[in-house]
Amino acid sequence: MCRVFVMFCLTLALLPVLTPASAVIAQGNAQPAATSNQIEYSVEVDFGQDRGQSLGSLFEVRDASGRLQAGAGFQDVYNTRFRTGRRTLQFFIRPDSGKDQLTLERLPHPDQGTGVYLTEFDGQLYSWSYAGNNSVRRWDAASEKWLAELPPGMQSMRSGDGTMRLGSGQLVFAENQAWYNGKQILAPPESGRYYNFYYAEGHLFFYHEQQEGEEYLTRILACPWTTDSKAAIDLSDATILTTKFPRETPFAWGQYGRQVLTVSNMGGMYVFENDAWKTVVEGLINTSYQVYSMLHWYDRVLLAQYPTGNLFEYQGKEPVQLQGWPPVLPGVSTAARESQTMALYRGELLVGVWPWAEMWRYERQTNSWRSLGRAFTHPELTDKQVHPYEQHTERYRLVLNHWGQRVTSLVPQGDSLY
Repeated sequence: MCRVFVMFCLTLALLPVLTPASAVIAQGNAQPAATSNQIEYSVEVDFGQDRGQSLGSLFEVRDASGRLQAGAGFQDVYNTRFRTGRRTLQFFIRPDSGKDQLTLERLPHPDQGTGVYLTEFDGQLYSWSYAGNNSVRRWDAASEKWLAELPPGMQSMRSGDGTMRLGSGQLVFAENQAWYNGKQILAPPESGRYYNFYYAEGHLFFYHEQQEGEEYLTRILACPWTTDSKAAIDLSDATILTTKFPRETPFAWGQYGRQVLTVSNMGGMYVFENDAWKTVVEGLINTSYQVYSMLHWYDRVLLAQYPTGNLFEYQGKEPVQLQGWPPVLPGVSTAARESQTMALYRGELLVGVWPWAEMWRYERQTNSWRSLGRAFTHPELTDKQVHPYEQHTERYRLVLNHWGQRVTSLVPQGDSLY
């Protein structure tokens, strides 16, 4: 049960939009507060059993012109390696138009890794990188330092591992295993490895890679298990899909209604629904099609794609490319672009784009995108080459796009976006 009480000291046309993904509205009412320019609005929502579902929005408040002014809800996004805390409730009040500029402040670097990814658990911000064999740090805002500290209940964390609140407890999946409140519910495989876990729709999902001689086999498992389950996961109950290519791996998971989605690095888009897998997009060996982020947004799922650099939308059938979502920053090449990261912040959609670390913000009311600039100041923009520093990578015989610049993560926390 979720109860929300908010008082707005604004003169507004109150138009609440209640769009939780899978909730029953138990109560909603608006009452005049102590003064005439205050409105007190309460919402009570029953989400039912926690099956890992996207919880969605609680309400939106718009002014007489239809401009979004305030709101609250639960973001559910998976960015490249980790799912951001889906039970973290966001409240926001948007500043007036013209006063909504964002200020970029650089924090100390967590470690020596050049690819740092962020995640969140119980209101704490964590960084992860490959440096030092999967380095994990927690941001301590009081001391403004990164501390060598894993999320509670975790002894290590690889890419695609993680932890989440589920029901009244904590689910942990790491190093080929899973635990709920400290009790093991998934043992390591007899051969191969489990990786890139995701929990939704009462199932624990993960990839399983096995090797026999020089041959590899990759399968995706959907294992039924809920917090009411008395026993550990029984793999004989799993619904299994064998991927088209060996060693496929995902960069994102997502949900649409009762469907669970994953897209592999080979372009295969697989959907689990009604205890069955289906392939929505067929992977092709010589065609790049990768999805690096999935975000539950209104009545659809947004997918951040490479190499178009566009977002795609999914509403239960097949992904549809959204041309110009987001635009291309003037002065850079239009080739080989990657929308990598998405977030909801102050009620707006934000997207980070590789290879020039572009930041874009979308305003739904005006159907317009605004550039927030770049996360890096160097090198200067150019459309004479696709990626930054190509002349240097050629000189040192590196992969041509090796020094492309990324916005790897966007994590709202408090009044800031990290």
